[in-house]
Amino acid sequence: MNLQQLEYDTILRIKFAEIDQERGILRGIAGGAYHFLFPSQKTELEEGWIATQSEMITTKTESHNHNTWVLSHKEIQIVAVEHENGIEFLFPVIQEILVGVAATIVTSFIQHMWNKWGAARKAAYVPGGEPSYVVEVASEAFPDGRIKTVKRLEVRGPVSTEQIGDLTTKALTEVPRSRTKNSK
Repeated sequence: MNLQQLEYDTILRIKFAEIDQERGILRGIAGGAYHFLFPSQKTELEEGWIATQSEMITTKTESHNHNTWVLSHKEIQIVAVEHENGIEFLFPVIQEILVGVAATIVTSFIQHMWNKWGAARKAAYVPGGEPSYVVEVASEAFPDGRIKTVKRLEVRGPVSTEQIGDLTTKALTEVPRSRTKNSK
């Protein structure tokens, strides 16, 4: 999986970030919270998930490199990317997680990571307010890939675990079903 390309082409992006409540902009204060989430090169997480540190990538919005982790549960893979303002989850294959048990596993995992992210921020003494939940769903792009429509849902904190579950389930069902990891 080409993680740099996934950063640009992902169909579904879920981000936990702090958004300035007055100005509506992302705040770069995530700091040292990442090593509380993924303390080693390979970290066993809850419910059978495994996080493996991977390559560094340049994000869409920042010009320097960031750590990535491939999060795996049986056949499901999600990529976590560190950002100055939070953490985001990229979904390389969507059709496999849209229905049934797999969607429930992914939703439960995102809820758990939401709780863990809050605890990691406290453990790392990250200043600021409550993290916000951001979802971006890309719809069909023109064949050259230069233009695409992105729906963005931004829920400013505090956000409950139950809300995270509802929003994640909705995001998984919003993804265009015709898109796969090989389409642009």
